[in-house]
Amino acid sequence: MSRVETQPGLVFELNNASKHTVYNGWDRPRIHLILDYVDEADAVSLPEPTVLAPGQRLRQTRRTIDVEGAPRRFSIPHFCIIGAQKAGTTSMYDMLCLHPLVVPAQRKEPHFLDWRWNLEKADESDTEALRQQWAQYFDAAQLTECPSLMTGEATPSYLLGGELVATRMAKLAPDARLVVILREPVERAYSHYRMCADTRGSAQQLANRGHEHVRDKDFSRVVAEDLAALEAAAVDARGVADGPSAAFEQGYCHRFGDQQPTHGAHSFVGRGLYAAQLWPWLRHFPAEQLLVITLDQLATPEGARETMARVFEFVGLPRSAAAAEACAANSRSNARPTETPMDRATEQQLRQFYEPHNAALQALLAKTGHHPAALAVGAWRPTEAEAVAAAK
Repeated sequence: MSRVETQPGLVFELNNASKHTVYNGWDRPRIHLILDYVDEADAVSLPEPTVLAPGQRLRQTRRTIDVEGAPRRFSIPHFCIIGAQKAGTTSMYDMLCLHPLVVPAQRKEPHFLDWRWNLEKADESDTEALRQQWAQYFDAAQLTECPSLMTGEATPSYLLGGELVATRMAKLAPDARLVVILREPVERAYSHYRMCADTRGSAQQLANRGHEHVRDKDFSRVVAEDLAALEAAAVDARGVADGPSAAFEQGYCHRFGDQQPTHGAHSFVGRGLYAAQLWPWLRHFPAEQLLVITLDQLATPEGARETMARVFEFVGLPRSAAAAEACAANSRSNARPTETPMDRATEQQLRQFYEPHNAALQALLAKTGHHPAALAVGAWRPTEAEAVAAAK
């Protein structure tokens, strides 16, 4: 810090984002006026001024200015990253929280709509009581005092939850913006297995991952078991792009009954069947409330900057140059280095299995207005068979 002696009558600009102090050595009071300004202000970044009625007061924080007592403009949560697991949901959530108008949740991944559903045993017809339970995972006091602030969560198992979780979401947060981030399914499955098999972490972290369920299994065995479960449920790709897959939802997603396991070591292959998982959400939410992107789109600073600009706009946040640059500088979170390559035979087996499902996803996204070219970014490029199927 540099020491600067000021003089009466002169104006000095202080960077309010940097560390600074002011010392008054006089015996008279001094008045300091700090003005915030917005570069390249327009109707989006600088909305219409608020006109106060007599008796109204403003409540100002370092993030926002609100009229005291004004109703909330957004639900709690306003947005939710619903999946897929090991596809960059943590990175996406961290970057969303870089926006100055986003208040992080008390717990990023609360699992309220699956693992922790209605722990207080409220009457499930009492929607408001259920919303109050969910709100406990957020900074409800700050959000109530500052209605222009937003909050959200990221629970990647929601996407797999299908009809059960989509119904609960539609009941409690019908206006929520839902972000789906996908990853090439073979890479996703292997990353999922490595996370569960990883011996590092606390006892609670290992339990949450379901480490005990894969401790003595290699990846090929995990894949074989999951493929057998899918076959037993008669799950295939036929018709997935044209309508709901009852076999997938009832025979696979719900094979655990209403109580999903409270660990993540299951559905290693099934979580990559994205078209089948999206259908229940499209039944309960209009397509414009879902944004589908891929992990590859966040792989470079330029990609992260452009993609997060889309995400901010989709969620309803004003443009923020500082947040966009912070996203560009932010690396992928929660990543584990690949120490052991995937078995080649298992990789080929999975790629062959996923081909028709990937083609079904492309067709589904095209129907719902999500540009399927997003799936061709980076390493996730459709095989020739997928491209031909999608064209048909």
